[in-house]
Amino acid sequence: LGSLITCLSLFTYTLVIQHLYCVNEDPMISRVKKIEPPYTKLYSTLSASMCTLSVVLIFTTYPVCTQYNCGYNPLGNFYYNAVLDTYIAAKLFLYFLFIG
Repeated sequence: LGSLITCLSLFTYTLVIQHLYCVNEDPMISRVKKIEPPYTKLYSTLSASMCTLSVVLIFTTYPVCTQYNCGYNPLGNFYYNAVLDTYIAAKLFLYFLFIG
Protein backbone atom coordinates (compact mmCIF):
# COMPACT_ATOMS: atom_id res chain seq x y z
CA LEU A 1 0.00 0.00 0.00
CA GLY A 2 2.88 2.37 0.78
CA SER A 3 4.52 1.83 -2.59
CA LEU A 4 1.19 2.45 -4.33
CA ILE A 5 0.73 5.75 -2.47
CA THR A 6 4.33 6.72 -3.24
CA CYS A 7 3.89 5.96 -6.95
CA LEU A 8 0.63 7.92 -7.07
CA SER A 9 2.33 10.83 -5.33
CA LEU A 10 5.21 10.81 -7.83
CA PHE A 11 2.74 10.58 -10.73
CA THR A 12 0.76 13.52 -9.40
CA TYR A 13 3.99 15.47 -8.95
CA THR A 14 4.97 14.88 -12.58
CA LEU A 15 1.51 16.01 -13.72
CA VAL A 16 1.76 19.22 -11.68
CA ILE A 17 5.24 20.04 -12.98
CA GLN A 18 4.21 19.20 -16.55
CA HIS A 19 1.17 21.45 -16.28
CA LEU A 20 3.20 24.30 -14.80
CA TYR A 21 6.12 24.26 -17.23
CA CYS A 22 5.36 22.16 -20.32
CA VAL A 23 1.79 22.99 -21.33
CA ASN A 24 1.62 25.74 -23.92
CA GLU A 25 -0.52 28.69 -23.06
CA ASP A 26 -3.54 29.66 -25.08
CA PRO A 27 -2.66 32.55 -27.45
CA MET A 28 -5.82 34.39 -26.47
CA ILE A 29 -4.78 34.35 -22.83
CA SER A 30 -1.26 35.57 -23.56
CA ARG A 31 -2.62 38.68 -25.29
CA VAL A 32 -4.58 39.70 -22.22
CA LYS A 33 -2.58 41.03 -19.30
CA LYS A 34 -2.22 38.37 -16.65
CA ILE A 35 -3.36 39.11 -13.13
CA GLU A 36 -1.27 36.28 -11.75
CA PRO A 37 1.22 36.98 -8.93
CA PRO A 38 4.84 36.72 -10.08
CA TYR A 39 5.83 33.84 -7.78
CA THR A 40 2.94 31.46 -8.46
CA LYS A 41 4.98 28.95 -10.43
CA LEU A 42 7.85 29.05 -7.95
CA TYR A 43 5.65 28.53 -4.89
CA SER A 44 3.64 25.81 -6.64
CA THR A 45 6.79 23.97 -7.66
CA LEU A 46 8.37 24.22 -4.23
CA SER A 47 5.19 23.14 -2.46
CA ALA A 48 4.68 20.15 -4.76
CA SER A 49 8.35 19.17 -4.47
CA MET A 50 8.39 19.33 -0.68
CA CYS A 51 5.10 17.46 -0.41
CA THR A 52 6.32 14.68 -2.70
CA LEU A 53 9.61 14.47 -0.83
CA SER A 54 7.72 14.24 2.45
CA VAL A 55 5.57 11.37 1.17
CA VAL A 56 8.61 9.53 -0.17
CA LEU A 57 10.47 9.98 3.11
CA ILE A 58 7.49 8.78 5.14
CA PHE A 59 7.15 5.58 3.13
CA THR A 60 10.90 4.90 2.96
CA THR A 61 11.03 5.08 6.74
CA TYR A 62 9.30 1.70 7.09
CA PRO A 63 11.71 -0.43 5.02
CA VAL A 64 14.76 1.28 6.52
CA CYS A 65 13.57 1.13 10.11
CA THR A 66 12.65 -2.56 9.93
CA GLN A 67 16.21 -3.38 8.91
CA TYR A 68 17.96 -0.89 11.20
CA ASN A 69 16.99 0.46 14.58
CA CYS A 70 15.48 3.93 14.12
CA GLY A 71 15.01 4.80 17.76
CA TYR A 72 16.87 7.61 19.43
CA ASN A 73 19.90 7.55 17.15
CA PRO A 74 21.16 9.69 14.24
CA LEU A 75 19.23 7.68 11.61
CA GLY A 76 15.92 8.00 13.45
CA ASN A 77 16.53 11.66 14.15
CA PHE A 78 17.34 12.28 10.48
CA TYR A 79 14.10 10.67 9.31
CA TYR A 80 12.05 12.50 11.92
CA ASN A 81 13.58 15.88 11.10
CA ALA A 82 13.48 15.35 7.33
CA VAL A 83 9.80 14.35 7.30
CA LEU A 84 8.86 17.18 9.64
CA ASP A 85 10.86 19.83 7.77
CA THR A 86 9.63 18.85 4.30
CA TYR A 87 6.02 18.75 5.52
CA ILE A 88 6.31 22.18 7.12
CA ALA A 89 8.05 23.61 4.03
CA ALA A 90 5.29 22.22 1.76
CA LYS A 91 2.59 23.81 3.93
CA LEU A 92 4.51 27.08 4.14
CA PHE A 93 4.89 27.42 0.37
CA LEU A 94 1.24 26.49 -0.07
CA TYR A 95 0.26 29.24 2.38
CA PHE A 96 2.46 31.69 0.48
CA LEU A 97 0.69 30.65 -2.71
CA PHE A 98 -2.77 31.23 -1.24
CA ILE A 99 -1.88 34.49 0.52
CA GLY A 100 0.03 35.99 -2.44
